[in-house]
Amino acid sequence: MGQKLIFGHKKYKLGRTWWQRKHLLRVMTNQLITHERIKTTETKAKALALYAEKVMGIARKANLSPIQPNNQYRYKLRGIVHSPAALKKLSNELAVRN
Repeated sequence: MGQKLIFGHKKYKLGRTWWQRKHLLRVMTNQLITHERIKTTETKAKALALYAEKVMGIARKANLSPIQPNNQYRYKLRGIVHSPAALKKLSNELAVRN
């Protein structure tokens, strides 16, 4: 009775606490951006796909205007993607692909 079931909302716990899960997904996202392919378990890959799609959406919003980039989304990306090379690759190559 206490929990409300939300349809279409799936959260992968991965057997970790929330801060461990957050760090794991950030590190895996950085590796995915840098190498464009990583080897992991199926459950982690599904969790990473949800997280990486959100990061790609933020990157696309940051690159909407080539004349004046949206700094709000760039600051969000800097908080998620810590590697300068990965951030540059994400904003210059990967966000423009789709």
